[in-house]
Parts: sequence; structure tokens; C-alpha cells
Amino acid sequence: MLTAHVIGLHVCGVNLLRAERRPVVMQVNSSPGLAGIEAATEKDVTPMIFKFIEKNFIEKNASAKSNRNRTQGQG
Repeated sequence: MLTAHVIGLHVCGVNLLRAERRPVVMQVNSSPGLAGIEAATEKDVTPMIFKFIEKNFIEKNASAKSNRNRTQGQG
């Protein structure tokens, strides 16, 4: 999560390498493939990503736009 935040991505794939002290980030994919994570978790990840986008961006943007259109007393 921190890696995605630092790079400015909301959805990404992060490849890690095990190291002696802690995992090390090797690569960040802005357009990750989902086959590996879906096989490992036995979950359909795509709908989860769409729900995340709807909740965090579409709904918030719609709310922000409706607030911008309100007049302040006159208009």
C-alpha cells in the first residue's frame, strides 16, 4: 500500500523479493495482470477493483460536482 501511495497509484501490482531483513520491492506494475493473485487467492479480483473505484472516485467526484453547483445565497 505504501509503495502504491508513494508512486501515486491506487491500483497496482507490486513484485517483492524476500530478503534477510524484510521484503524488498522489485517492480511496480501500473497495469498488473490478475491471473496469479486470482489463482493464489481463489477470488475474482476484478469486481473488487471496480467496487473500489466506484466507492473512492466515482461517488466522491459526483458529490464534489453537486457541491460546486450550489450557489451561495444568490444566483
